[in-house]
Amino acid sequence: MNPVEPTLLEWKNCIQAALQFKEKRCWTWITDEMIFGVQNPEDGQIGYCCVMGTSDEMAALSIHLGSEGLEGLQRIRREDLLAEEFMHIQYGLILSFESKELLEEQEITLMNLLGWQGGRQGWPCLRYFEPGFVPWFLNGAQVRFMTIALQQVIEIAESFRFRPERIRQAGSSYYLVRTPLLQNGRLIWTDRWLEPKPVVRTPLRAVRFDELRLRKLQKSLPKRLGVWELDYFYSPIPMRGKDKPYYPKMCLILDHTSGQILLNHLAETADDRSEFVEQWLEMMLRLQGRPYTLLVQRSEVMDCFGAAARVLNVRMERSPQLLYLEEVKMNLYDELAPF
Repeated sequence: MNPVEPTLLEWKNCIQAALQFKEKRCWTWITDEMIFGVQNPEDGQIGYCCVMGTSDEMAALSIHLGSEGLEGLQRIRREDLLAEEFMHIQYGLILSFESKELLEEQEITLMNLLGWQGGRQGWPCLRYFEPGFVPWFLNGAQVRFMTIALQQVIEIAESFRFRPERIRQAGSSYYLVRTPLLQNGRLIWTDRWLEPKPVVRTPLRAVRFDELRLRKLQKSLPKRLGVWELDYFYSPIPMRGKDKPYYPKMCLILDHTSGQILLNHLAETADDRSEFVEQWLEMMLRLQGRPYTLLVQRSEVMDCFGAAARVLNVRMERSPQLLYLEEVKMNLYDELAPF
């Protein structure tokens, strides 16, 4: 999307639409199971909308961007996720209504410029969620789409007020989508039933390592050091990025018997997968030994370390739980996470 900042008029239109959404109280007849789409007239992307709320204070709207965003929403619904996992699989725009104390100073300044005279509760809060990044302020294109989506959510809510169950067909892979057509300089909106496009996944970087070096390492490290637990994940501490703060990846390796932390490394480069394998090799050199087995939970980690592990004659196994590693990870997030 266009990174240009929203104009004051764009913000005014968006905040007005947000307040209209709240006034309609459509969450009283539309549940968060009734997902429907709104197509962005600027780029054609579909935002899958989820109306949430049990009261005026708890009202919210999440707009999950494209098939990737919809897949993230589906994972949230079917999986028992930790707080940090919940944040890093969301891809979309979220409107909520918060107390004034939870807003940033620039948001309060904006609302004052717009003449907002709200009380302590119910201040519109708009955020862009992207995996790996701190939830951030909306840019101009995102504000425009949020405005349009809010208007169309209200339209759908009114159209289906007395038959909301028709918004979502049980068992169907098709979604109701509001689609725009430009006629005589005006947008005409129609309802269509569309199947989401397949998710296009960005290929992961190939892990780089020197196979000859690994074969020499295997011969020079005959000592076996038991079973290790291994995982990498987003760090709980954000770092300053070019446009907005981001969460670098962190790699942990623990001894499966004692729980001792053998490696705790924060990625310093964009090629974090190769960096983690290199750190693992350096760690084995320091310890003068290699494990019999590496226990991992996720296929992504298996793919990252698998080729190097085979050369080193280290077995890799999938495990449903990594008890010591999960405990350390939980403690890290409890102590350091800003959410």
